[in-house]
Amino acid sequence: MGYQRDVIASGLKRGRSQTVAVVVGDLTNVNVPPVLRGIANALEPEGLMPLICETQDDSKRLQWIVDQLLSRHIDALLVIAARLGDAPILRRLRRQGLPVVLAVQNVPGVRLPICMYDDELGGRLAAQHLLGLGHRRLAQLRGPEDIYACAQRATGFSRAIAEAKATEIAVAETAPVGSPDDGRRLMHDLLSRKRGLPTGIFVHHDLMAFGVLAVAAEHGLATPGDLSVVGYHDLPHTEHIAPPLTSIRLPREELGRIAAEIMLQVLQSPDRPPISRKLPPTLVVRQSTGPPPTVR
Repeated sequence: MGYQRDVIASGLKRGRSQTVAVVVGDLTNVNVPPVLRGIANALEPEGLMPLICETQDDSKRLQWIVDQLLSRHIDALLVIAARLGDAPILRRLRRQGLPVVLAVQNVPGVRLPICMYDDELGGRLAAQHLLGLGHRRLAQLRGPEDIYACAQRATGFSRAIAEAKATEIAVAETAPVGSPDDGRRLMHDLLSRKRGLPTGIFVHHDLMAFGVLAVAAEHGLATPGDLSVVGYHDLPHTEHIAPPLTSIRLPREELGRIAAEIMLQVLQSPDRPPISRKLPPTLVVRQSTGPPPTVR
């Protein structure tokens, strides 16, 4: 049999467990696995084992998980998709000196290293695409209020419309979770206005966009003949729905890798100032967008 290094013993000599806890909000979220793959591919060659924990998007459960992890003497914590309400827990960890890195979602007011998407740019790309097709009346269906990225997407979209002196039709309500049912409900509410409807809609999540497309079809609206729809995330299989969805693509696996690399730097130099990285999204154009009816 070949020699196998005693990881526990060598870790104890250095005062390390060789374990990085990776806390995710929802393991059923299809955006999560590519991020986890990127993290694992960066940590494992360095002898670090990622330990995956799920909060089920519950701050109380996050608190319980953190307490359990601290009792197990983890080396560091990488938090994927923290919610705004998680700020007190993150501040506590920072005060205690545990190395913590955020990935995907920022939490303003908590000074921690982070790798996230440039979601303001993503919202801007969606608006510029619709504006470039000739749309002048636009709307956005926003994701959950306690997710920082959704606020950034909204800001980028609204600023681009204002700069173009086009009209953004306000939709006050937001989606609780970003599901197809959320998209259906918000789209029903928008169509109930009857007058002054948009010709182009930016939806903060592809899953919501699936619901939007279904409701549009139920109301006899052709996509993109009567209504153009842009989604967000470019989830797997979006090219196979009818019509194939134009969406904003996020570099998920790359984000996981870079977040893990930031963690390695933090472990090597814990006193260095927090590192912040933003990764640019890209627009993927498919058949759910086209010119508005008035310019055909």
